[in-house]
Amino acid sequence: MAYVLLIYIPDGTDIDSAHLRRMRRWVDELEASGKLIFQSPFFPAGSANYMHCDGPTPERVDGPVSDEMLVVQGAEFVKCSTMEEALELAGRHPAHHHKGARVEVRKIWRIPPLPETEP
Repeated sequence: MAYVLLIYIPDGTDIDSAHLRRMRRWVDELEASGKLIFQSPFFPAGSANYMHCDGPTPERVDGPVSDEMLVVQGAEFVKCSTMEEALELAGRHPAHHHKGARVEVRKIWRIPPLPETEP
């Protein structure tokens, strides 16, 4: 099974060198265990843009979709046998060094291929 760990930290949290070292060790451990599929930190939420289409044409909006106090700081796709295993992993995430941080766990799935159509 594959899961995504969505890392939320309070907006404006300082990402210092100590946090970067914790994250580097965390990623190295995930890679060594064979659990890491892909991971990437995100640029600050203020650099985000999004598109929406509430009218006849898509419209660009500067800023993140949500103006919540917690912002998505990154995502890690991991291999775990069960949701419980993924939650245990999330509970050890270095983001928890930041007061108020959250790590959301979601099971991911692939869109199946379309069946072959006859000509």
